[in-house]
Amino acid sequence: MSKKIVGIDPGVTTGLCVFYMGKMVDGREAMSVEEVIKYIEDNEPDLVVMEDYIIGRRPSRPKEPIKVIGVVEYVCRKMGLEVVLQSPSILKLMMRRVDDFHRSDHVRSACAHVIYYIESRLCG
Repeated sequence: MSKKIVGIDPGVTTGLCVFYMGKMVDGREAMSVEEVIKYIEDNEPDLVVMEDYIIGRRPSRPKEPIKVIGVVEYVCRKMGLEVVLQSPSILKLMMRRVDDFHRSDHVRSACAHVIYYIESRLCG
């Protein structure tokens, strides 16, 4: 896959990664939506793959992921970038495969989403 893909695990601490030609080339954490936007702009991806937010029964659960998702969707639309939202449930399948990718769980989660996207497009 020759596309440059930015992966995002939105949250209070947002995991970010870049894959190019199917390989991870960068990973880091962001603590604000401004940092997330700058990361997308600086990396000039062809596509953004991001974990979706599933509304559950836990009202105390942080809502920061919703804010990050909304801002990313808006910015990507303005930049003409496709955004693919994926269920958090794919992490159960993928997290063991990214254990060595980065020390941050958030970055590994973003990587897991990108790998799932790539593999589902190649095999699906």
